[in-house]
Amino acid sequence: MFLGLLFFARLPLLTALAASKLANTVAAMVGLSTYAAAGHVHPHEGAMLASGMLVGGFFGANLASTNASRVVRPALLVIVALLAARVVALYA
Repeated sequence: MFLGLLFFARLPLLTALAASKLANTVAAMVGLSTYAAAGHVHPHEGAMLASGMLVGGFFGANLASTNASRVVRPALLVIVALLAARVVALYA
């Protein structure tokens, strides 16, 4: 959605990011309410996962913004190498 808003609707970068995040949040809330109405939501486990994701996101964003070239690029290269190795192992 983000790329469509950026390239086809010609929205500025931050506006396209904000609009796609808002649409994702609305879709997630609709899904959550649908599953909650059917009784398929475990609130205690969800709260623990949400708090862990919040803390991890905060520290990850802080680390990425302060040490972007030193930390993010090598981490990305390691992840891409691991994914490539997995694909080769699965299909070779």
